Amino acid sequence: MNKLDNGEVIGGLDSNICLGNIRIAHSVCSYIGYLLLIILLVIYSGYLFDIEDLYRPVKNGPATHELTIIAMFLLVSGILLDKINRTPNIARILFSSVGIIGSLSLVEILLNINIISLLTPFHEVTELAIAKGLSHAVGANTALSFVALSLAHLLRHKYPLFSFFICSVVPLIVFGSLVGYVYEQKQIYGAMSLMTVSLMLPISIMSALYWSHYSFLKSLFLSSKIGNISRVHALLAIVLPIFLGSMIIYVSQINHAYPFALYTTIITWGLSFVCFYVSREHEKLDSVRRGYERKILKMSVTDQLTGCYNRFMANSMGDLSIEQAKRSLVPIAVLMIDIDDFKVINDRHGHSEGDEVLKVITKSIGDSLRKSDVFFRWGGEEFLVILNDCSEISTNVLAEKILHTIENTHYVTKSMVTLNITASIGYVVYSPEMSEFSTMVNYADKAMYRAKQSGKNKVISYSDLQETISM
Repeated sequence: MNKLDNGEVIGGLDSNICLGNIRIAHSVCSYIGYLLLIILLVIYSGYLFDIEDLYRPVKNGPATHELTIIAMFLLVSGILLDKINRTPNIARILFSSVGIIGSLSLVEILLNINIISLLTPFHEVTELAIAKGLSHAVGANTALSFVALSLAHLLRHKYPLFSFFICSVVPLIVFGSLVGYVYEQKQIYGAMSLMTVSLMLPISIMSALYWSHYSFLKSLFLSSKIGNISRVHALLAIVLPIFLGSMIIYVSQINHAYPFALYTTIITWGLSFVCFYVSREHEKLDSVRRGYERKILKMSVTDQLTGCYNRFMANSMGDLSIEQAKRSLVPIAVLMIDIDDFKVINDRHGHSEGDEVLKVITKSIGDSLRKSDVFFRWGGEEFLVILNDCSEISTNVLAEKILHTIENTHYVTKSMVTLNITASIGYVVYSPEMSEFSTMVNYADKAMYRAKQSGKNKVISYSDLQETISM
């Protein structure tokens, strides 16, 4: 980690937490998906073992048609496979099958004919239920939901916004059917059984999560106040209309609750739309705020000339590295690099050329380091490097590599003068008696000055310096 890249290495804590929340939601929905598959198999066993209560939970109410069970099973399986993202073709086949089932069911309803229902294994159960005057069919609400969800998933990659709009229709249909059951209005829920409503609700939520990285849903997963406001708005948009509608019907003792049920459905969808729109605008503003925060944070911890971390960041990360070395017993090393005769370069060629030399040296040092190493501009022409998991030998090898890389770096000034740049490097490897980062910096600095005093363009370790003193 040598330089910050547009402020993305640090900052963006809210965004990271948001992405973490989205990943958790996706994981939870995956488990819910597996649970739904088990429930669907249990419901289908009602047809296999002639247990009507499994597919018709409300006595004399609408039943969950076997085609509905098959379509929901295919839909959930497609969603789970699409999340894995390893078998996209199989997922598309499953979504297409669901769309075909929904489309043919709509044709049956519109033309009042039997097409696909006769091909199902238990069509005689359907015929017997219809003969008894019971509702046993794939309702219009269910068929529309299947068509909408299949189209949304098939078009998700090519037309993300349009597909989300199609997907958002399904919660409206499912929620409207649920309101119909709350107000006992068969005109609203039609042939959509209570079991189908209960299962389609989590399925529609699982589908909607595919668009959770867009601002209109992303705001629900933010950990900031904007996220809290968005979640409260969404909850109130759903709960408040149902509660008020129920209270009006209960207090007024109105016999014809259909207008109120329809009104509740429409107003809830409208409020939800407004909440999502407001949440999207809030998220946009919050995104701008986070962007400015990242820029300010980047400016506070980076050197504006070279783009690498500054001295403040060096001390912060150095203290953390020392603590980690104490716990894990994995050695770290500190290198102090000083450009030889840099004052001469500034005096002869100007400070602007000196700045360019520092930029070139920064790139040379960065190219010589490993990904786990971090380097900083300590001040002036001095650079500091923290090496992770480095022994005395490996530190010396890396320091020599940096030295030769700088030595082979030739800078040509605007006046076409070639500057041969060299550096002096001192380093120290962590040992238990070095309890603070400042101690390691002081030792590396002493070794670096000894390198300068002994002819420059050299690497000297603090251990070598101690041996010389002891002699």
